[in-house]
Amino acid sequence: MPRNIFGLEDNGGLTNPLTEDLLADGFNALDFNEVHLNELHDNSGTGKIVVHEEFNMTNNQISNLADPVAGNDAVNLDYLESNYASQGSVPDQAPYDVYGAFGDETSTITPGLLPVVVPASRDFTLTHIRCFLTTAAGFGNYTITDFKRNGVSIGVSPACEFFQPTATTSNLVATTPTAVSQGDRFQISCPYSGFATGLKVVFMGYVSI
Repeated sequence: MPRNIFGLEDNGGLTNPLTEDLLADGFNALDFNEVHLNELHDNSGTGKIVVHEEFNMTNNQISNLADPVAGNDAVNLDYLESNYASQGSVPDQAPYDVYGAFGDETSTITPGLLPVVVPASRDFTLTHIRCFLTTAAGFGNYTITDFKRNGVSIGVSPACEFFQPTATTSNLVATTPTAVSQGDRFQISCPYSGFATGLKVVFMGYVSI
């Protein structure tokens, strides 16, 4: 006769020898899982296998992982890539901005090519520009007619950036994706300022990761 895991004779024909041998030998008070050669099944009726110790995958993959539901669920690669892309980026890019203050908070902005120069602190790809004021122009549109990088105009769409007379936030303007190098210098021109103060410009884009 075949013998069970305790070396005792077994009648054979058991569908699950390990579990049934344990139950037959007085281990029926334990809550354990059905064990197969290449599978684990839950016998507790909860539909979950509870692990109380660390799982060491010994450099093996976890495959066919479902999409996460709870905040502490594991995430599979397809879910990570699709959700990262849905936020306006792609898996090998991260948002990156250069922020510049083109004047103080109280002085009226001087028209013309502003003397302030803002350097890029690292390499990145420029895609958009957005501007902010502390005080609105008060009458007429406050307009920025030119954005420059190293003295060369940056093409933007629409062709210029402007604030309505009472506005302190401008529209977002797009640029042709432009490779910016660390140390590149940004400068802007504005032919009219009114009462506008505190101009801040954000040069927006991404870095490759």
